[in-house]
Parts: sequence; structure tokens; C-alpha cells
Amino acid sequence: NNINIRSNYKTPIESPSSQTLAGEFKLTAFQESISGFVSGSAVSTVKTLVKYPLDTATVRLQMPNTLFTIKNLPALFTGSLDGITAPLVSNIPAGAIFFAVKDATKTALRESGLGLPK
Repeated sequence: NNINIRSNYKTPIESPSSQTLAGEFKLTAFQESISGFVSGSAVSTVKTLVKYPLDTATVRLQMPNTLFTIKNLPALFTGSLDGITAPLVSNIPAGAIFFAVKDATKTALRESGLGLPK
């Protein structure tokens, strides 16, 4: 006797049309869009929080006749997060929208049946 361990219960995002032959579920273009929106927000946030202080330190090191040196790292990074609000406010929505549109478009083209490479 083969016992099917897999339940017939379906979560709200699962639908018969999204089930593949292997029994795995693929996301719709809308679901990919939401996934891209969330991941794009996260990527943009982390990227800005990591890159902004490093860019500030780079600019400080390039300024002539200052106290900022590689030998004095505490001074080099002091206040390096000042002014990060504007880049966060602009980068997070931009990254979210970019990845949402990219993922939705990729899924829609894959499902279109145009014979495009996967």
C-alpha cells in the first residue's frame, strides 16, 4: 500500500493552475511581483546601510589636509551614517519597484509560451 503523505490541503496562494507535473508549485506573476517587492526592499536597505558609511569614508580619505586617515578609523567613521535618511527613502522604493517589475515580467514571459529561454 502506497500512503500519500502529502496532504490535499492547499494554502491560499496555491491553485491547481500553478501546480507543475512534479507536484511542485510555481508562483504566478502577481506572487512573483510581491516576492520581488519584498526582496527588493530588503536588498536596497542592506545595500544602503553597508555602502553609505564606506562611501563616506572613501570621500573623507580623498580630502587633502584633513585629520581623516586610515590610521585613525574611529575618526574616519564617526558620523558616517549622518544624512542616510535621504538615500534610504529613495533607494528602498526604487529597489522594491525594480525587483517587483523584473520578477513579474520574467514570470509573465516564461508563461507566455513564446518559446523564450528559461
